[in-house]
Amino acid sequence: MKSPLIPTLTLLAFLAAGCGTFPRPLQVSEGGRLLLDGKPFAGTLIRGVPFYKQKREYCGPASLAMVLNFWGGKFSQDDIAPEVYSPTVHGSLTLDVENFARKRGFWTRSYRGNLNDLKAHLDRGHPLIVFENRGFNVLPLDHYSVIIGYGDEQGGVVMHSAEDENLFMSYPLFLRNWEKGGFWTLLILPPAAARREELQR
Repeated sequence: MKSPLIPTLTLLAFLAAGCGTFPRPLQVSEGGRLLLDGKPFAGTLIRGVPFYKQKREYCGPASLAMVLNFWGGKFSQDDIAPEVYSPTVHGSLTLDVENFARKRGFWTRSYRGNLNDLKAHLDRGHPLIVFENRGFNVLPLDHYSVIIGYGDEQGGVVMHSAEDENLFMSYPLFLRNWEKGGFWTLLILPPAAARREELQR
């Protein structure tokens, strides 16, 4: 879900959060190493999650395409949008996002997440879709992102989001946005991985 006001509102929300560093993408060194602010990124990162720059208000379809195709699907955001995107809400409802994956044979679970759970899934190689409010309670700016990594040393998460691949966002800012989105989290797994997940519980 994206409008022309998003960059301005995101900046205002960031400043209001009082966070010390702006979200910024990881860089790739000449040797292929990932860097953050010129230093090696020392966290967990799921390799191979595709990135698709979202089309206008298509953060839901784009996020789904990234995760489904990571698990072997072949979907574009344009394939997904007719069943997920709602012009009325200028975006996608969480129920429709989950149902699209489930109808295609994937195992899904939506729930109220937390940082420890998020890290545990990333450690097991499971990218997660999260729902954030990057605006304010009185002027919400709802957005879906795909969380693909985290770094405790650097103090933040790594996500594919909107126009940014491998975007690093500090824990305080991410948790603030995620909390305003109800900590909504969507885990999508292919059936075989889902069975392994259940056996580990």
